[in-house]
Amino acid sequence: MSEQDGPDEPQNQTIPPSVRARRRLLQKGGPVAAMMFFWELLWWRVLWAGEQLYIRDLTFFALPMKTYFRERVLAGEFPFWTPHVGAGMPFFADMSNQVLYPLNLLFLMPEGWLFSVPQALSWFCILHSLGGMLALYGLMRGLRVAPLFAVWAALLYGGSGYVLSITNNVNYLPATVWVPLGLWAWVLGIRKRSWPYGVCFAACLGLMLLAGDTLNPMLLVGAAGLFVVCKGLSGLRFRLGFFAFGVGLAALLAAVQLIPTLELVQHSVRQAPLAYGEATLWSFPPQRLIEWVQPFFFGQKYPEPQFIGMFLYPEFREPWAESIFIGLIPLLLVCWGVGDRRRQGLFWLAIVVVALLLSFGAFGFYYPWLFKVLGPLQYQRYPEKFIFWATLGFAILAGFGAQRLYRQLRLSAGWLEAVRTLPGLEKAALTVGGLLVSWLLLVELPATLWIWPHANERSFDWGRHLVDHAGHVAELRWHALWIVGVVLAWMWVPRARQQAYLLVLLGVALLELGVYHGNYVPTAPTALLEKDPPPAVLSLMQLPAEARAAGAASRLFYDDWTALSDRTDNTALLDRLAQEMDLPELEESYPVHWIYRVLYNRERLLFNYGLIYGVSYLNGRFAPLEIQYGHQMDQVLLKYHPSLLMALTGVRYVITTVTPENPIWQSPIFREVTRDPMLNCRLLAFEGGLPKAYLAPNALYNDQLDVYKILTPAFENYRTMVELFAKPTTGQEKTEAQQAQPYKITAMARHPELYEFTVENPYPVAHLVLTESYFPGWRAQVDHQPVSVLRANQRFMAISVPPGTHRVQFRYDSQGFLMGSCVSLLGLFIGAGALLFLRPKRRL
Repeated sequence: MSEQDGPDEPQNQTIPPSVRARRRLLQKGGPVAAMMFFWELLWWRVLWAGEQLYIRDLTFFALPMKTYFRERVLAGEFPFWTPHVGAGMPFFADMSNQVLYPLNLLFLMPEGWLFSVPQALSWFCILHSLGGMLALYGLMRGLRVAPLFAVWAALLYGGSGYVLSITNNVNYLPATVWVPLGLWAWVLGIRKRSWPYGVCFAACLGLMLLAGDTLNPMLLVGAAGLFVVCKGLSGLRFRLGFFAFGVGLAALLAAVQLIPTLELVQHSVRQAPLAYGEATLWSFPPQRLIEWVQPFFFGQKYPEPQFIGMFLYPEFREPWAESIFIGLIPLLLVCWGVGDRRRQGLFWLAIVVVALLLSFGAFGFYYPWLFKVLGPLQYQRYPEKFIFWATLGFAILAGFGAQRLYRQLRLSAGWLEAVRTLPGLEKAALTVGGLLVSWLLLVELPATLWIWPHANERSFDWGRHLVDHAGHVAELRWHALWIVGVVLAWMWVPRARQQAYLLVLLGVALLELGVYHGNYVPTAPTALLEKDPPPAVLSLMQLPAEARAAGAASRLFYDDWTALSDRTDNTALLDRLAQEMDLPELEESYPVHWIYRVLYNRERLLFNYGLIYGVSYLNGRFAPLEIQYGHQMDQVLLKYHPSLLMALTGVRYVITTVTPENPIWQSPIFREVTRDPMLNCRLLAFEGGLPKAYLAPNALYNDQLDVYKILTPAFENYRTMVELFAKPTTGQEKTEAQQAQPYKITAMARHPELYEFTVENPYPVAHLVLTESYFPGWRAQVDHQPVSVLRANQRFMAISVPPGTHRVQFRYDSQGFLMGSCVSLLGLFIGAGALLFLRPKRRL
């Protein structure tokens, strides 16, 4: 397969060596410089304006997770366990925490030297954006595309709506780099029959797994397998061996993460397949395909929340990817790309079609059958994630198409020349007809079907509906007419300048992406997200000192019944923050509730949304490990018995609104600490929480029906199997015998993986209960002698303690870490051996 001609490939072989050297330097460095320039335009707010990314998962999940990771590693400790999620859970074993992902080095820089955690998080995202463009450029060159068109496809990919939208998810963002790089290694390895490229392919798979992504490595393996089949019988033996080597080596390299993660999965909600309804909640509505060529056709969330989403996403009412826009010009070039070296174009077209069919999820009549037949689909949520592969294939085919069309314009053959040579009147008729058809198909018809009938509906989760829907449609008309007009103007360009005009069209496509996506991803001023001493809102709410101290386990519950969010348009919070931090007046477009979460999460005071959403995707809600009815119990207990729910989840403080006042907190056990009517919030202290460790003098099976009578009949079996250890009694409830024999527990060491106590037990039979999640790997000793760890209250740990004074220790060791480390070390030796000894011999 010979490399096709491009505008930057001169045919004159008599060029002086010095000129040739300068051109080689330009060919090598020019594409990188172009990608760097485009990258700086996309992220100039982060690079030069002193702002940071903060939306969605970055604030809610990544910020506290990265902060905890930094604290533990800089203290010289490995973060095997975290006490800050639920009642504690494995931290390293949860692969979504990315403990071993190499780019986490950004979070380990000394305090105040270069990056704070929020700044490092922003750089973590934007460096993947640059890496994705570089990786796709390498893949396009590996597919023998000329440098000019390869760099254009890379810029198209980096500026596409999906790649930018996914910057708010640290687990799926790395795939934008490692998938195209893995495909590049695969293509070159097969073509050159070079085993070292298999090491690179395996490393890309392994890095995605270390980043917490299980979907895209599986899809990359599937794409490589499809490539093996499509190439025919010639060389099949080598391709099969190369495939097995790459996949097997990836499993070995990632074993240090996979083995502990599999252990965690066995004790989490993910041990069983997802229900069909839950797995397909975020299915991609086919109507949104129009957004490939019409940006934000159904409105947008940023900077102002205006989106018609109720009929598109009936469950979540919001998209996984806020934008999928890539442009009309690339879409037209895809048509040429499919015919470029026909089998190669059809392969990438098949990738696009399969990805789209999978992304439709519940909207496809075929998906229930696929869900039953394809087992991996039963363990993956949100089919809209497959749009990434459609975007990738789209960019590759557009690069093919641009190169092929450039050659055809040089040859001036076929129907392109016939259209160009039409009489002026006929070309004018074609131009007007094209504009009318585009106006009808890209604006009027879809607007009549999808905008006008729903423009007055209100999407609760997204805030305002499309208030100015007439103005929005007018903007869509203007966009469709000018971009189609630019394309149709090709017919009027003289033959000698048509290749140059194609290059102009390629520039227009990038300009269009820059206009609509350049400022789309929200950022906030660094001064708003970082403040020392702690953020002003913490001081305003007068949280007790222990709740602000580093490492404190004083968990907050964020009452979202009437939340401090854009649902109440509580812009007073931002105004107050601006005054306290000496900032200029903040724009109203900043979503208040995300800023609010940043201010708490940077102190690791999680909102305990784990009660409702779960803090980690691998785990449940009510108890992070081995749940049966977790989500339902959350809802039932929060409605009928909030004090029990707060006690079982270690909550110490509740944040709720002043008006309207949620009636579930009207109990003496919830004491108001402070309120701020201006911010419409108040802080409640929960005074019925369990201590970290207590002594239960009597162990009994659950017959306290007053505790569980609020459960529905579905929980009857759960009630009978729960082993309940007696709670600590208050002074009024103690018997005279108990008052005469008080127990005493003195904490000697309190560490995420180690708890030591001195226990003075006056009872003949007693159990020490540690309010930390029960999980395999915890070991206990009494006076340096191992004892069995029992399960208390279905989620905590307990051990039997004899009478007298004893030294008690609980220690957590990851059972799969040592085994996984040994397997991964073996994989490193195999990979290094392949790089050193299986390199292809150079021809003399």
